[in-house]
Amino acid sequence: MPEVYKVLPPICKKLEIDIPDLYYKKCKEINAYTGGTTTPYVVITSKLVEELNTEQLASVIAHECGHIACRHNLYHSMAAYLVNGINNSPIAHFPAIRKYLSPNLVKALLFWDRCSELSADRAATLCAGNDEIFVDSLLKIYGYGDNINREEFIKQAIDLRDFVDESKSAKAFQQMLEQWDSHPRLATRVYECHIWAKSEDFKKIIDGTYVIPKEVIEEKEIVAAELTASATDTKSETAFLPEGFNLDAELARVNKELERYTNHAEKIEYGFAVFSGIYAGIIDSLFVGQCTVTPEGIGLNHEQVNNFIQKYTESKKLRKDRL
Repeated sequence: MPEVYKVLPPICKKLEIDIPDLYYKKCKEINAYTGGTTTPYVVITSKLVEELNTEQLASVIAHECGHIACRHNLYHSMAAYLVNGINNSPIAHFPAIRKYLSPNLVKALLFWDRCSELSADRAATLCAGNDEIFVDSLLKIYGYGDNINREEFIKQAIDLRDFVDESKSAKAFQQMLEQWDSHPRLATRVYECHIWAKSEDFKKIIDGTYVIPKEVIEEKEIVAAELTASATDTKSETAFLPEGFNLDAELARVNKELERYTNHAEKIEYGFAVFSGIYAGIIDSLFVGQCTVTPEGIGLNHEQVNNFIQKYTESKKLRKDRL
């Protein structure tokens, strides 16, 4: 399929990555994904090729190549090992911890997933040279086809973002809606692509005048971490290390540093903390009546939803027919 493959090399050249293997999969779903760490690959489905034109298909492939350029697959693997380590630890035998502690880690990982999708969206927008092509691709992938006004959708996405930024309750409502999603909402992706394409950084990258700023290292809270490796592996696997660099000694130093940030709370303390949270939640739901908590999630009452809609209407001065 040369007409499909020919879009890949120029994208890889722009993103400065090696050309990955490209696979075509017979499937009724519009989809594409990437995998592999040392040898990345990209998979596109037959339905994707059928529904998108050449430019749109290229933007989706650029999105997947963006994941490769950002090394997201490596980070996904590391996060998976971290989550599995918690799940297989002794504290996971406590039902309450298994039910409430692990989901919090999963939600944190899903939040990172959503951020990584926005980074890959930037790569797609950059390779296309504008936001219009990839936004059209997103609209098709999400099931809208050609029967939608792109400009009007962008306006609504901007309205939504302005409203969410102005209201703490709206921001909390949005977080509740997407906390279990691996991808951002369509409106969020469209908004971010549009704003990115209008930014000064984007324009400078396109015309070749952008200068990469010095890296800013931020302090992050680390729940638990450990590095394991050996410098006695084959020479080819450590050929990238500087001469005289002692990998074992460096890993030992890093592990000692990470130990300072590791949580060493006792099992009974975990249990007490989880019990306190559940107890407080029951009191809130039964006596305050602001929300209901079930195994399926958290639900707002009718009054809260109504207030949410009314506040949005008032803030945007929307006409009744628009509402």
